[in-house]
Amino acid sequence: MIAKATVFNKKSFIFYNISRLRELIRYLPPKKFELFNTIPFLLHINSPKFTGYMENHGNAYGIYGFNDSGFWRLTLKRFNLSEAEMMPYISRLYCIKGLYLMGSSGTIAQTNYSDFDYWVLVDDKTVTKEQISILNKKLDVVKKWSEANYSQSVNFFIMGINQLKEN
Repeated sequence: MIAKATVFNKKSFIFYNISRLRELIRYLPPKKFELFNTIPFLLHINSPKFTGYMENHGNAYGIYGFNDSGFWRLTLKRFNLSEAEMMPYISRLYCIKGLYLMGSSGTIAQTNYSDFDYWVLVDDKTVTKEQISILNKKLDVVKKWSEANYSQSVNFFIMGINQLKEN
C-alpha cells in the first residue's frame, strides 16, 4: 500500500513540475528564457570563458545529472560547444545535488517581473565550509551578471539535503 502511494506521489510530483516548467517556458520572453537555460549551465561548469569562473574552485560547482538534461544540450548548441570541449570544466564530484526554481515562476502569479528564486541543494554531510564559501561567491557573480545583462532579479538559497528533509 505504501509503495503504491509513493509511486503515485512521485508521478504527481513529476507531472506538477513538468506542468510548471511548460508554463514558465510558454510565457517567458525570449531573453529571459535564454537566461533561464543559461543559469544551470553556469553553475555546472567552471570555465574561464564563462561567467561564474572561480580560479580556486575547490570543486564547488557541478550539478548532479545535468549532463543528461535537455538544458545541457540546448546550451551547448547555443554556444556552439561540444561536450568533449567542455569536459575539462566539469567536476565529477557534483557539489550541487539539485537546482530547483521556486516561487511564482510557472504559476498563474508569474509576471515579467517575477524573480528567479533557486534552491541550490548540497549534501550537507559531505560539502565543506570552504566549498560553500566558494559556491556563494560563484552564485553572487551569476546573480550580478543576470541583473546587469538581463535585468532579471535572481536569488539563490543554498540548502542542505537534511535541512530540506526537516522542512
